[in-house]
Amino acid sequence: MPTQYIKKAAKRALSPFFYGREVFQSDSEYNKIRVVDKRGHRFLIFDDPSFAGKYPEEIFQGCLSLKDPLNTSCPYADYFHFALVLRPAIKSVFMVGLGSGLIPLQFLDRYPLEEFHVAELDPRVVEVAARYFSLPRDMRLKVFVREGRAFLEESRRPYDLILLDAFFARSLPFPLFTRQFFRLVKKRLSRAGLFSLNVNGALEGEKSRLFRSLYKTLETEFPSLCFFAHRPGKPEEVQNIVLHASASADLPSEVQGLKSLGMHDFSATLEHLFCRRLPVEDVPIFDDQQGLVTLDLYDFPVKH
Repeated sequence: MPTQYIKKAAKRALSPFFYGREVFQSDSEYNKIRVVDKRGHRFLIFDDPSFAGKYPEEIFQGCLSLKDPLNTSCPYADYFHFALVLRPAIKSVFMVGLGSGLIPLQFLDRYPLEEFHVAELDPRVVEVAARYFSLPRDMRLKVFVREGRAFLEESRRPYDLILLDAFFARSLPFPLFTRQFFRLVKKRLSRAGLFSLNVNGALEGEKSRLFRSLYKTLETEFPSLCFFAHRPGKPEEVQNIVLHASASADLPSEVQGLKSLGMHDFSATLEHLFCRRLPVEDVPIFDDQQGLVTLDLYDFPVKH
């Protein structure tokens, strides 16, 4: 048998081991949605041709442990939980972007919240989260099929915590990362409220320009910032980063106090937490006037 046929047969046989088993696929107006099971975990993927050959754990939008959904360990989710460490009295949460629904699933189980509201642009994502990812049926959870910025513009009520976790396959929706949107978020937070957002980016080097622009833009409305970096030892790599921001509190001092207490549950996580200011003099602030639609996470312009 020719060598090429042997290689193709071996690749087909090993594909489920490396790439998982696809359990659902559908094209929506906004995303090419795939649900893939691999080694005890279920992954939500917004696919893109540039992801060819990538493993599910490298490109997922959300994940779930099939054996123990409530205790799924996922970096971005673990970093979001830190908001409740900083503000244990949080009662109301608003989230832009549903993804797999892991955040409301865990938050509603672990914390005495009174309400958790979500704005999700893609109705198919809501359907998939409910069917494949244990989205809870809880009276405190309300999911609105709406664009997140429009929802906040029309809403006049405050939230204790606002979460932003909105991605397309390989880009961010630009209108959710401008200083005008961040000003709107600040208006919709309660007095001691927190704003937490999940992005992908690098901390240093040419690939860091997008994240540092986001950081600089956020700083215009939220002067007190801390962030988690998934791979802090590799600052030039694009990686998962979750920021926590406050318009009034001194988060660096609060974090330093928490670290000095020796929080055992978060000891490993805290090693990824930083409150140092980033150099941002060479990057622009994102503004509605620029008229962009998306920000490409992997091909952000090097120049202004």
